[in-house]
Parts: sequence; C-alpha cells; structure tokens
Amino acid sequence: MQTTIFLVRHAESDYNRDERIQGNSDFAKLTEHGVRQAEMLKARLDKEKFDIMYSSPLRRVMETAHIIKPNGMIILTDRRLQERDFGELEGRTWDDIKKEKPGLYNEYIATKELPGVKGAESSEELQKRVWNCFKDIIKENLGKKVLIVTHGGFIAMVLATITNTPLRLRGRFHLDNGSITVINYNDENKTFNVKVYNDTSHLESEM
Repeated sequence: MQTTIFLVRHAESDYNRDERIQGNSDFAKLTEHGVRQAEMLKARLDKEKFDIMYSSPLRRVMETAHIIKPNGMIILTDRRLQERDFGELEGRTWDDIKKEKPGLYNEYIATKELPGVKGAESSEELQKRVWNCFKDIIKENLGKKVLIVTHGGFIAMVLATITNTPLRLRGRFHLDNGSITVINYNDENKTFNVKVYNDTSHLESEM
C-alpha cells in the first residue's frame, strides 16, 4: 500500500522578503508576490486529487493553505507542523545577528545549532516533533494522497530523517517558498522514496 505526501512550503511572507527570522512567531503575512505564488501553486495542485489536507496554524501558512485548498476540502491544523522555535532571535534580521553575534551566526550556518539562545528549539527536539507528526499523519492516512502545507524547516527535517543525513547537515536541503516536495511511503516494506524535491516549475512564469 502506497501513501503519497505532498509537502508544500508556504509562499513568500514579508519576513522572508526582509530576511527576518520567523520561527514560531505569528506576525509574518504573505506579500503580494507571495499571494501570486500561492495562486500558481493552486493551478499546479488542482491537477491532483487529494484525500486530505493539513496545515501549520501559523498565519503565513494558513493564508497559503486557504488559497490552494481544493474545493470543498477542510484544512486540518496541527501545531506540530509549525516552524522551528528560534526563541529570542525571532523578529530579528539575519544581518543583525551576523553583525552582533558573528560566532552564533557562523555556528548556525555551519551546523544549524543555536547554542545559548534562550527559548530556542534544539535540532533533536525539532526532529522528534517533526518526525512524530509526519509518522502520525501517514499512519492515519495509509493509502491516501495527502497535502501538507508547512515550513521549510519542517520539510528539511523530514528529508534529513528519511535520508539519514546528519542533523547538522540538513541545511543542504533548500526549500523555496511555494515549492513542492513529494514523498511516497510503501507500507509493505516500510520505505520512503523522495519522488519530487523542491519543485518550483509552476512558478517559472513569475521569473
């Protein structure tokens, strides 16, 4: 029995545009460009027939989800689909962090760790949350085609876990705003296959 999971990263937010750290904060909203991305996403995803849809409850994701939602489908939310908690860094720009705390900035770029950042979620904590959520969604929807609208950090962690990539190297999985990643799960042999990774072909007309 095969389960197909479409993982969609939310469209561009104002925090993405300004290179501001979003994390678990809920102030970011879609830009006009982001709305156009979501509309192109919908045109692409309308070619699919989904059985169920999940979304992170954060505003930038819910705005994306409501635009791309198949007609008549209910959006189920799960807080475990949220982005990594960056603690006291949320709302700051990466440029500010680079200037004020170059050691921390370089450590994050190299390893994705956030040593000494108050309230920040560790890589191990993030992986546990993400993987438990991903497994639960699959278990509840075996044999179905599932649409999940979430964050880059969530998708990267799923990919790192599936491919046994060390957590410190998960930054190699780059996910663009409005991208689609498709993973197949075979319940007979308990294996995962990354069928599509960071597909943005549906956005090419905006370039």
